[in-house]
Amino acid sequence: MSKRRKSVTIDENLADEVDRRSEINFSGLVNDLIENYLSEGDNPHKVKAALTVRLDRIESEIERKEKQLNQLREEREEIENLIEEQEEKRDPQLEKGLKVLQNLPEEKLHTENKAVKNWARKIGIPAENLVEKVEEYDSSDESR
Repeated sequence: MSKRRKSVTIDENLADEVDRRSEINFSGLVNDLIENYLSEGDNPHKVKAALTVRLDRIESEIERKEKQLNQLREEREEIENLIEEQEEKRDPQLEKGLKVLQNLPEEKLHTENKAVKNWARKIGIPAENLVEKVEEYDSSDESR
């Protein structure tokens, strides 16, 4: 009888066991298992066993995914906490720039102003963002 190549995936522990045991002809074993399976027809015990195996695999996958989801949620919470901590910190260079620039007349508070450009470069943010921060700046808010 002619043979056809088929690729199968098996559990790692089973693959290790097959590799360890030289008396096992893997192709022959697979042929025997398939022939037995097909010759039994739709035996209720066989169907139930197959469904149980599938159910167990699904449960394992659900547990793995839930664990992964919980890890992601924990990581998200840590990152949110770090973001919150960073938002609460005041950048002294930014504070200095805001104090200086808040005294600029409104018509001179724009991105082309040399002082705005200079402070934006020192602080390390775009001039547009600095102008917005100056417009929102409340010097009485320094107590944070």
